[in-house]
Amino acid sequence: MPTPIKKLITKPGTSFSVVHTIAAHLSTPWHYHPEYELVYMKKGSGIRYIGDSIGTFEEGEMVFVGRNVPQHWISSSKYYQSDSQLSIEGIVVNFSSVCLGENFFLIPEMQRIDHFLKSVNGACRVTKETRLILADLLEQIKDEAGAGKVQLLIRILDVLSNSNDLEILSNKNYLSQLRHSDNRIEVALQFISEHYLSAISLAEIAEKVFMNASAFSRIFKQKTNKTIQEYILDLRIGHAQRMLTHTMLPIERVCYESGFNNLSHFNRIFKRYTMVTPKVFRSKYSHHQK
Repeated sequence: MPTPIKKLITKPGTSFSVVHTIAAHLSTPWHYHPEYELVYMKKGSGIRYIGDSIGTFEEGEMVFVGRNVPQHWISSSKYYQSDSQLSIEGIVVNFSSVCLGENFFLIPEMQRIDHFLKSVNGACRVTKETRLILADLLEQIKDEAGAGKVQLLIRILDVLSNSNDLEILSNKNYLSQLRHSDNRIEVALQFISEHYLSAISLAEIAEKVFMNASAFSRIFKQKTNKTIQEYILDLRIGHAQRMLTHTMLPIERVCYESGFNNLSHFNRIFKRYTMVTPKVFRSKYSHHQK
């Protein structure tokens, strides 16, 4: 099922969106949109899926997400308990590259910001001093209007474009880059996406692109910075995490339906990726826990 595109609507008299949310819990569906997005989770914890990145978030998490990058955020299970007194709070800024005018970011003074925006192909986590500075600016922009609001957006982007405190979380758009650079990679990725839950071998994938296994393995690693096995494991673990948070199927069944054929191997790999066992992961993040 394709990830749905989300149409963002700005308030009348505004050129970009700033949303301040306080709620009992957070559960955004899988979606993407053509706008850039800066997310600040002032309060709350849970799990986030952004592009090809899967990880947990805690209070204070800040992420900058590029255009058309799929994402999904959900609170920990404790926020869904009937007697919970917890809440989440977040500030989200969405803007397009032309929100301040079609050529605004092309003027000389905006060159660094323009370069930064064009370089964001996935998502990055904002950390350290930059996060502290932006947290203060976001607190200001949520209550600002008019020219002051625009000035704060430019200030936020200026801080981001000059920061060394950004950690790459996802480079999901590398798929489109690969499609332009090597059709063989596109064919392989498509085949993997359709069969990663079943037993597939390097030889079988290489055969689809009319190459021998060792040669194709080198090209795949060069283009994706991952081995084929690592890439498949990423997909399988992501699938298992979604099953653990959205269903109450037995862990053994999750194992087999996520492409693994040995429960102990699944548990070992899952813990290597997430630092916790599937059972602990489910207890922390599943909506179905009471």
